[in-house]
Amino acid sequence: VAGAWICIDFGTAISVSPTHYSLRHGRIDREDMLRSWNLEGSLDMSCWHILSQHVNDETLRRPMQLETFDVKLPQLGNTYRYLRLVMTGKNSSGNHSLSVSGLEVYG
Repeated sequence: VAGAWICIDFGTAISVSPTHYSLRHGRIDREDMLRSWNLEGSLDMSCWHILSQHVNDETLRRPMQLETFDVKLPQLGNTYRYLRLVMTGKNSSGNHSLSVSGLEVYG
């Protein structure tokens, strides 16, 4: 599905100000690797801020590969209850399958 996404809800007692995140490819083969995606943050799941944007990014090339990326906050010190990873284009196989087996947030 175009625009596939996954979301983390940190709950009402926690908000995060991420500086980096790690992403793990979700298959044991070289298929369906993310190429174009955004990491976005929100306080209410209505208004989303792009924290990291990737277009035709070929960093993920190996099965189950884990890579860490920088977060570019719109404003220093912004905090978020929700973080989501959104596909913004087709993956390495030319489809919209979101294959992620791990998402870690730091900050």
